[in-house]
Amino acid sequence: MRSPRRGARALLAAALLALSPAGAARAQEGVRGVALETSVAAAAQASCPTPAAVSERLAAYLRESETIEPIAASIHVAPGDAGGFVGTLELVRGDASSRREVTAASCADVLEACTLVVAIAADAEVASRAPPASAALADPAEAPERVSPSPADADPEAGDGAPPGDPTADAPLDPERPGAAASGALPEGDEAPGGEPAAPLEVWAMARVAVALSFGLVPDASAGAALDVGARIAFVEASLGAHWHSETERASAGERGGRFAAYVGTARVGVAFAIDALELAPAIRLDVGALTGRGYGVSSARDAVTPWVALGGGLEVRFRWRVQPGLDLAAVAGGDVMAALVEPTFVILGSTPPDAIYTPPPVNGAVTLGLRMFLR
Repeated sequence: MRSPRRGARALLAAALLALSPAGAARAQEGVRGVALETSVAAAAQASCPTPAAVSERLAAYLRESETIEPIAASIHVAPGDAGGFVGTLELVRGDASSRREVTAASCADVLEACTLVVAIAADAEVASRAPPASAALADPAEAPERVSPSPADADPEAGDGAPPGDPTADAPLDPERPGAAASGALPEGDEAPGGEPAAPLEVWAMARVAVALSFGLVPDASAGAALDVGARIAFVEASLGAHWHSETERASAGERGGRFAAYVGTARVGVAFAIDALELAPAIRLDVGALTGRGYGVSSARDAVTPWVALGGGLEVRFRWRVQPGLDLAAVAGGDVMAALVEPTFVILGSTPPDAIYTPPPVNGAVTLGLRMFLR
């Protein structure tokens, strides 16, 4: 069954097509979640960049975007009655729509301004970034190098009082989140058409808090907690953390035994792969810490501490969403399998030979559930 929202969007798209003048050059393409239609009146075609160039320019603006607000946009350019050119921009986001006009002396300036407004409507962070390294749109008779308009001058939140040619007039409407970016991460490493240079590497600071359930490190399954901090550069991650494993006990013959706990520092290095809002982050892990034992049931029970070192790896699964520009949160679930590099044994003294109470198995593991924060 077709939803009312999709039906409204389809009707508006059909209406825009019907209103386009005959003989206009038209291109309808999808650019990273933005349905873009660009048309140029026949009388203006010789003076305007091609619709394909407009689509490539929009892709350049959105190349560094991690989240894209699904929108539909239509741009139509025609000669102005008093000279210059007039661009009509229609934006649709969900059930909300807006319409604006942009005037300028050149067709390229009109299309560049409209393209920038569409980019900011799709990702509000475009307004705070430097213009793409590629050349701005240019009229066919001009040299290819032109100065791009500053994204700060094209805030889609502006009202109707902007001067002619200013792309800030009549901003796209969204009753819930005007100009906001949608939740969900996109795959990293997208390149703009035309073989442009790669974007600067993104750097995020990370922190995680989690509850844990470990197996094999102390005698029985042990509840605990985990905390780590680190950084992510592009898709490579590294972090340092600490895990605490609560005390469990192991008894020998009679009433003698020991209570054991673990305090472990961790170092992780891995990568992260994004599939929309879902991230998969495999990593290798090194544990360095201590196992503690407290004897009971003997007259001269003593506490003991022994070093612990283990090497292994695991996988963290995340559902990540954007809270605000520069701040993401992710619900995380993970699991690790570790191989012991040392083999400590706890014994109760006073018998010959000493009564061995506990030796950790060669392999142990843990599962975690928590929350991760990303900052940049």
